[in-house]
Amino acid sequence: MEKIKKSSLFGRSGSHFPVYKKWESFISEDGDKYLICNAAEGEPGVFKDKHILINEPEKVIAGISVIMEDLNVKKSFIYLKKDYYKICGKNLGSLIEGKDIDIKFKEDRYIAGEETAAIRSIEGKRAEPMAKPPFPTESGLWGKPTLVHNLETIYAISEIANNKYEGQRFYCITGDVKHEGVFKLPEDIAIKEALKRTNNFPEFDFLLQVGGGAGGLFLSSEEIDNKCHSLASIRVIDRNKFDYKEEIKKISGFLMYGNCDRCTPCREGIFRINEMVEMGYFDKEIFNSIILTLKKSS
Repeated sequence: MEKIKKSSLFGRSGSHFPVYKKWESFISEDGDKYLICNAAEGEPGVFKDKHILINEPEKVIAGISVIMEDLNVKKSFIYLKKDYYKICGKNLGSLIEGKDIDIKFKEDRYIAGEETAAIRSIEGKRAEPMAKPPFPTESGLWGKPTLVHNLETIYAISEIANNKYEGQRFYCITGDVKHEGVFKLPEDIAIKEALKRTNNFPEFDFLLQVGGGAGGLFLSSEEIDNKCHSLASIRVIDRNKFDYKEEIKKISGFLMYGNCDRCTPCREGIFRINEMVEMGYFDKEIFNSIILTLKKSS
């Protein structure tokens, strides 16, 4: 616990929440406790968890074991994309043999990666998010205290436990670049420096999408001195090839299929946006009105 606090580790799921604060809430609870290693990774353009599972899965299992021992966890679950199991399932199975760790599969929907949706899925229910509070650290799996960490967070915890953590994280760099892939870089690095270090800095007029292909922000080339918080993904876009209607079609189509369908503004709003771009009568005024409604009421 002291090592985690000293490291100033933040969660790698995109929430950027201090890990030690989540632990403090978790250890204050009594009774049976559970851990979920969330390897759902549904954000387009983000594949760092896949990279870790292929190259260093033993660190993830070591991190789970450390948490289970130090925080008195009864049982752990790896909540995994089915596609990832095809690639690394056999190896993962051998690493968890004899441990109180099970593998559970994520539903094939974007929303199923949200922490309370993951909890419901592991319980055998439909993967849809629940209202908070109570938070999972108080009432999660089967009403018991549950710690939910992204797979990369657990990887970092393993490094901290073994005094090997150097304040780095994994960056997914994609798009119009020379060297697409996953790179381990300092967590406070500026976007510009990340692109330069990986030999991916564009020699043309460009835009960026940072933080994921659905939930990420679009930035201009003048904003490259910003740091890459949230999900550490950077997509480089050749400005001369950029078609905002195609981007809206792609993102709205993804969200229309991947959302939870529970609230009317989101469900209907995304459908109407997608309908506009699919049918070719895109209206900026209507689009902005729907977006405002989504922000205020979904």
